[in-house]
Amino acid sequence: MAALLRTRAPSAFLQRLSFTVGPRALSTSKVAHLPLKKADSSEASPATTSAKTSRKSTSKKPNTSSEPKLYSEPPKGKVSPYILFCGEKIALTQGPIVERIKAVSDQWNSLSAEEKQVWVTRAEEISSKRQEDFEAWEAQQSPEALQQYKKDKRHRYRLRAAQRAETLGTTGMKQRGTSAYMLFTQAYRANPTQFALPPVEHSGKSATVTTAIALGQLWRSMTLGEKAPYIAQAEEDAKKVKQALANHLAEKLQQSKTA
Repeated sequence: MAALLRTRAPSAFLQRLSFTVGPRALSTSKVAHLPLKKADSSEASPATTSAKTSRKSTSKKPNTSSEPKLYSEPPKGKVSPYILFCGEKIALTQGPIVERIKAVSDQWNSLSAEEKQVWVTRAEEISSKRQEDFEAWEAQQSPEALQQYKKDKRHRYRLRAAQRAETLGTTGMKQRGTSAYMLFTQAYRANPTQFALPPVEHSGKSATVTTAIALGQLWRSMTLGEKAPYIAQAEEDAKKVKQALANHLAEKLQQSKTA
């Protein structure tokens, strides 16, 4: 009986305690429901530690509560002829989304060069208008806001790539082909003497940053014919990456069937 009374009635010490949580006081009847102190990280198992590390690496937001968003929402980016075609044609089809996408893709592949040119022209007009809107948006943002926007954009790109690789089970593999511009910069680093970089004002910038700015200016000033070798090489690299990913996924599918 005495033991039962001890379990029900709080001790005099607990009765004198007052726990403050925000504007309210926590009563002594809720003391038993307080969360236990978290275990020391050194006592955590390796599996738990690795799981936490994985979640942190893929779920961290680009902007935290301590870093307010400095930029307004930017306008939409450029659109490709194929995406423009799919966006209009999928709305006219019926059935499961996978079958609709495949049907629209087959329609696009069956178009002649003249028929595709109509969509190319429309995409260029839309992209040109969106580029003007984006430049006007950039002019309204502060340098700090633009820097934060670029940082967040890189984070979202890397996060999507990591999530896609984790979903497909291709983590550690190359997910995309190297872009034409990156191949251009690699060609410069392999033989800098074959390129004439435009002059760039240093203004305290490091040599690496100055070279990167000059390479970007040179790339934008190049004609489509001058860019053609790098574009062709990028397309070839993209095909190799897609084929490697397809082979990997086919192998995993085969293993799951035989398991």
